[in-house]
Amino acid sequence: MFTLEHIEKFVAEILAEKEKATNRDKMGSLVDLVLEKLKNVAAGLYDPEAISVLKAEHLKVLEEVKIKFTEATDQLEADYKEQLTQQDQETEDLRTQLKEALEIVADATTGFNSSAARAANPLEADVDGKKVKVNYGVHFDGKQYTAQDLVEDTYILKKLLEIGSGSITLID
Repeated sequence: MFTLEHIEKFVAEILAEKEKATNRDKMGSLVDLVLEKLKNVAAGLYDPEAISVLKAEHLKVLEEVKIKFTEATDQLEADYKEQLTQQDQETEDLRTQLKEALEIVADATTGFNSSAARAANPLEADVDGKKVKVNYGVHFDGKQYTAQDLVEDTYILKKLLEIGSGSITLID
């Protein structure tokens, strides 16, 4: 196989022959020599043994790249699966928290709407000349009101009547 050293030697030989050439015949010989050397260079560039060595080296490099690529994709896949597992666990934790929160709300609502929160005897009140029955207490505007509290606060009763709350029923 030709190397840079071979090519430099070839160029030096041609330049030396050129210096010796004094007439047209010698220039023709020089051209023939150059053609012969170029054929040798071409033959050296296409040396099957050298090409086999290069192929083997390239295949080795390609195999190394393939291994590194496979390792990288395997690592990415493992990282992705780990993230999915973490997200699944976080989702499950959030579902558990939501379920617990909904149970707390349900318990609070049940307790609030239980018989203790309802008036023992239906309480009645007048709101702007209309008679209403207070069914049970409510949580309104950030404050807890029992049925008795509602009977005593006509402003809140008026607001509950405006929004159609089930905690009061219009009698008249």
